[in-house]
Amino acid sequence: MKPSLWRLASWWIRRRVPPGNAEPILGDLAEDYRGRRAAYSRVRANAWLIREVLSMSAAYGASRVRGREALQSTAQDARFTVRLLARHPWFAITAVATLALGVGANVAVFSTVRTVLLSELPYPDAAALVEVTLKTSRALDGGMAPNVASFEALARHDSLFTSLGAAQGVGEQVVGIQTAVHSVRTRMVSLAFGRVTGLQPLAGRLFDAADFQDSGSVALISRRLWLARFGGGDVLGQQLRSAEGLHEVIGVVPDGFDLGGHTDEPADVWLPLIWNTQDRSPDSGNFTLSVVGRLAPGLTMEEARRRIASLDGTLPSGTARQEVFGARLRPLRERYAAGVRPGLLLLQGVSVLLLLIACSNLAHL
Repeated sequence: MKPSLWRLASWWIRRRVPPGNAEPILGDLAEDYRGRRAAYSRVRANAWLIREVLSMSAAYGASRVRGREALQSTAQDARFTVRLLARHPWFAITAVATLALGVGANVAVFSTVRTVLLSELPYPDAAALVEVTLKTSRALDGGMAPNVASFEALARHDSLFTSLGAAQGVGEQVVGIQTAVHSVRTRMVSLAFGRVTGLQPLAGRLFDAADFQDSGSVALISRRLWLARFGGGDVLGQQLRSAEGLHEVIGVVPDGFDLGGHTDEPADVWLPLIWNTQDRSPDSGNFTLSVVGRLAPGLTMEEARRRIASLDGTLPSGTARQEVFGARLRPLRERYAAGVRPGLLLLQGVSVLLLLIACSNLAHL
């Protein structure tokens, strides 16, 4: 490179170009100038350098509009950054890996937070779904599962609920399906449970009142079991064999039908939940029902809580060891998120901190 011409060109560019852009431009010019000196004659390379300097001076002299200067500055910075990263590939790899670690962790954690804490539940009018628990002498804060007597007393308040459903887990059961035997998770549900979910069967029908008059010889199966064991074919009328006897499949329900899929392992078989006289006694002590209701139209959560608080002392009293004082409502979303909210928020905070540390380290480098 000719010292006198290059010194003159660099001096002129530093006078005409804003300070923040001069060095990246000189770096680009130096690379192009060396390449042209090697490929062509010195005269052609010098002539090219003079043309570039004059055109650049004219461009910067004529463009005083802030927006244009900002775009030119950004473009020059980008070229300068790309050139530096190309000269130091290991630094570039380290920078990309550091940012990928921080951004990837945040995306993964936020996707989980959004699914569990922020997104709508997969039910029609999910905001109207509430979990109902009891305030008892053993759970003053209202964390006790209802028994049959309390559930039936609450179900009679149609001004509070349009429908109230109960479920009771049976756990893993050995069930005969066609010619094979499988271990599947089973639940028993009340008549109104299907109306509470608002979900329509994929095939067949839900339980009706007649299914609760006999020994419960019918069953619903999940979409997952339908695809895995029946190949998505005709399943209605097929027989399932369990410890309780034979059950005819009358319907296939979509995922999430049991309203417990977010916190519990979802069930694959549902049977009618049938009570006898002893079960209906307040002294039965069978506080094992998972009760979910759908609030009456137009009823807000605050008003619903005031109405259910007015029932304190009127519900079946229960046993001497488990006296019932009243009931409590909370949105179904809170039931799903209650056990995992603190951990997820802590994990989200840690991932954001990781991203800040990664950006700080990269900026120092």
